Amino acid sequence: MQLAPRYELKYWADESQLADVLGRLAGLLVRDPHGSDVRPGYMITSLYLDTEDFAYFYEKVEGLKIRSKVRLRRYDDEMGGFLELKGKRKRRITKSRLRLDSGALERTTRGDTVDLQRMAAGGDHAARVLLSEFELRQTLVPAVITRYEREAYLLREDPAVRVSIDRRLSAWGQDLVEAFLHPEVSDLPMLPMLGSVPSGPAILEVKSTGPIPPVVAAALRHADLIRRAISKYCYAVLRSGSLPEPNRERFRVLFPEVPSTHA
Repeated sequence: MQLAPRYELKYWADESQLADVLGRLAGLLVRDPHGSDVRPGYMITSLYLDTEDFAYFYEKVEGLKIRSKVRLRRYDDEMGGFLELKGKRKRRITKSRLRLDSGALERTTRGDTVDLQRMAAGGDHAARVLLSEFELRQTLVPAVITRYEREAYLLREDPAVRVSIDRRLSAWGQDLVEAFLHPEVSDLPMLPMLGSVPSGPAILEVKSTGPIPPVVAAALRHADLIRRAISKYCYAVLRSGSLPEPNRERFRVLFPEVPSTHA
């Protein structure tokens, strides 16, 4: 699946600001199909891949205008998942997404690209794009896991506009393959990145294939939200201790919200 290029705006927000935005957009939003009135949020677990020298991480923190990253993603306790390549070309975001059944997800997580090669050979465009990235980077290995609860909405008049709220952000940097493949293990010590309770900081994100509708922009302004450059991947790498210690401390100044690894 090749998603249409889009813009992404991200904001740190507390619960009062979130309530303000959702209140002003009440009646204009519908829930994302993954959520429900009974359980509006759903868990997203992502295993980010990177080169052994963390090329994706450095491309982000150094501000390259054209960059990318690869991740495997699961929703709630689904057995299957997705392999994704997310790219940025100046301000526009692109995404190539490949659905994987449980077997293909496990093989890919363990470093076997046989399923990716098979789908690319069969003419799947997203698979070809992903395989090209794997070949370009030569070696991609598990780097860090992020997990958070997402509550998402679509603008009723324009479903291409998406408003999402990510809470309970956490990161994990050890035994990555098994931790990702077996999220049902209840005692995995997922390290809190930015708070582990609903009243803690959340990330509000607005995605759109075109200009942000004025009514949405007005709601963001009224809540005094300020757009930020937020990378869950970079926060997770620093928080989990995945990056070697000297470089971790060097880049911590760029991410002041992240507590020290041992906090």
